[in-house]
Amino acid sequence: MPRRSFLNRHVRVAPPDEETASRYFLYWDTKDLYHAPGAFPAVTSEALFRNDAQLEVEVGCGTGEYLCSLAARNPAANFIGFDINLKALYVAVEHARSLSLQNVKFVKAPFQYVYPLLVDDSVQAIYLHFPEPILHPRFRKQRIYNSAFISHVHRALMPGGKFSIVTDSEELFKELHSLIKRDGRFHEVNPQPASEPVIKSRYHAYWEAHGVPIYKLEVTKRIS
Repeated sequence: MPRRSFLNRHVRVAPPDEETASRYFLYWDTKDLYHAPGAFPAVTSEALFRNDAQLEVEVGCGTGEYLCSLAARNPAANFIGFDINLKALYVAVEHARSLSLQNVKFVKAPFQYVYPLLVDDSVQAIYLHFPEPILHPRFRKQRIYNSAFISHVHRALMPGGKFSIVTDSEELFKELHSLIKRDGRFHEVNPQPASEPVIKSRYHAYWEAHGVPIYKLEVTKRIS
């Protein structure tokens, strides 16, 4: 089932009120990101949280269960989730509000347009969990996970920083694993599929309950 269909079938939520939105939600227009990226804040704790805490980023955060759980477990760090599905982000914002989290924000923006805002060696961890596989040849150009994406992940991560991939698509898992191996700038921590994460997103829990195999890859940026 496509991610959008899953959300439409299983999720109902209203837009956040003004106070909640101001605390947890940023809407970055794609055209403005493309034409004037300098008008937007850098993806750093200093720019987005007004502190110097460790920063972790989720690409395609969906309804935010995973990122909010990380934020609740580690209040000394900051967490930013990016997604393009407004409905999913409204769920994520509501989840953060219900937990009274102070260290998480969600951004409506396509991540490939955020590359100019990533700061070198500034992010402790980047998560790519259950991205839309987009396996049909006709639509593969829409995918962001390619060699350029891997390079920007590497650039943004601190030396020793973690890049975590979780997917229910064996084909996508193999493609990403191959891209990372060819890149050569990462150290594999766990190349084995079907690892059991402590925290599961709504999508992860749903498909696991239906017996779908889950694949995980965790790598770190090599320390020179």
